[in-house]
Amino acid sequence: MNAAVAVETTSVGVVEDRPVALAVGPLLVVLAAKCALGLAFAARYGWQRDELYYAVAGRHLQGGYVEFPPVTALFSAAVVVRR
Repeated sequence: MNAAVAVETTSVGVVEDRPVALAVGPLLVVLAAKCALGLAFAARYGWQRDELYYAVAGRHLQGGYVEFPPVTALFSAAVVVRR
């Protein structure tokens, strides 16, 4: 995918391409605000059904799963072992 490019025409009709500047500051502010809100409210939500399913699958490891790759269950098993 190409980056955004501004096309500029000079007085003699020559077209020059120059990259469009990205406003990094406001982008970082929005990213930090979203992360802060997500972390602030993360403790208010309990386990979801799929998370419980992954946790149980980590306790009963098998060679393959239809719903998700086996590495998901391995990560869940690693968390249980780490505790």
